Amino acid sequence: MPEGGQPTYQYISLSDAYDHQGRQNCYAIVTEWTVPQRTKGTDYKSSFRLIDATLGSGQQLCTVELLVFGRRPDQHPQLRATNDIIRLHRVQVQMYKDRLQLVAKIGSPSQFLLFSHSIEATDEPYQLSSATYAWDDHESNLLRTLRQYINLGGLYGTRVYLPQRIRQIQPANNFDCTCLVLAVDLAPANGSQACLYIWDGTDAQPLPTGAEATEDFLRNIDVSGFRPQQALQQGDLPPLGTVLPVTLAAKDAHGQDLGPASLPPPRSWITLRRVAAVVCDSQLQGVYHSGSKWTPCEPDAEALAEDQRRKSVNNVAGWAPADPHELVATTQPHCTEPFATLRQIHRHASKQALQAAAMGNRYHCLVRVKGVGPSCVTEMCSRADVWGLTDASGTGSPRQDWIYAVQLRLEDATGELEALLCEEDGALFFQGILPQDMQQNAAAADALYAVMDRLRGTAEHSRIA
Repeated sequence: MPEGGQPTYQYISLSDAYDHQGRQNCYAIVTEWTVPQRTKGTDYKSSFRLIDATLGSGQQLCTVELLVFGRRPDQHPQLRATNDIIRLHRVQVQMYKDRLQLVAKIGSPSQFLLFSHSIEATDEPYQLSSATYAWDDHESNLLRTLRQYINLGGLYGTRVYLPQRIRQIQPANNFDCTCLVLAVDLAPANGSQACLYIWDGTDAQPLPTGAEATEDFLRNIDVSGFRPQQALQQGDLPPLGTVLPVTLAAKDAHGQDLGPASLPPPRSWITLRRVAAVVCDSQLQGVYHSGSKWTPCEPDAEALAEDQRRKSVNNVAGWAPADPHELVATTQPHCTEPFATLRQIHRHASKQALQAAAMGNRYHCLVRVKGVGPSCVTEMCSRADVWGLTDASGTGSPRQDWIYAVQLRLEDATGELEALLCEEDGALFFQGILPQDMQQNAAAADALYAVMDRLRGTAEHSRIA
């Protein structure tokens, strides 16, 4: 409760803080924050981005960093919503790398109060760092002024911070991303602390088969064993967009605990900062390391709207050309069905298996070919009797004709799938190259080689099937 008879505190604006370093008091709006994370000492650290009406507006909007240190995670400010208001007492104002920075050591000597930004809210703080606090009409006026600034549009229409989309993430770099946490795996097979599965509706950049990223910037973290489990149920996943695994490494090479004090709950929106992008078994993954941070945030309206637009135009492959036939290795012109993602096919197959329904649905897909077996085209056709196939006469006589028997490993932004090409489907897929003894027909073998080069992306560049 408020203390009585206390003198009015003197407060500075954030713009005045540039000229008033040392211990100061201030009010500010919190636009972004991170959950507490362990330091190398005994404290936890969290960071906040602050703004007030004196720092500019519109395209000139900028923020000031606040670092908070405390012995326990529950000592740190725990905001309920973006743009809530914080009152800080005895915070250290300093310049760090030519940027203004505030540092608060909670309990000694710094203290804080948190208030809702709602214009209808009372002057009662919803979190305070000490049992009592000073309050008077001057404090009430400062709080009211900030609430009016927020609710009259002082912050709206401007994004202070522009994170990346999953489609923009480049391997061997740190990335920032606003995303939906689809699931949290607390017991990954690799022994790491946890694995988050994140989504923002976009497709990760396709990577060459066999690609591995250079992790020179992660010298203190062993990523060689990272193999996140797929702890997701197909029915829980959106039909479009990459689900990116982000592994939270338990310790670095020196045994230092790297993890945050808490993890985001499933189905929550968060912003990730400085997460490392690595490639493992040709799959893009994220690694949450000692320099990484996460913070809760509001749902990304732009990401959700983009996902709806993609669904409305059946854009299942974000990296495919606008005209899919421009770069397609093989196609079936008679197919008029809308495209499906491999995730949708897995989901449909799972439902059919549960219902014991007949399999055999046909799907129209835009995919890459990651692997082919057998690898030699002269072994892709064999006699039907090798597979125990008999003719249609009912006598059980072995068939003497040649058939395709090719296994493809398909990939899109949502997953992978093994596909078997045989009999008439093989001839249709390979654009009329009839199954035959390829060792005896060099022209047919050359034509099949050309198709396989296009499928593998070895002739010009990566192709889609």
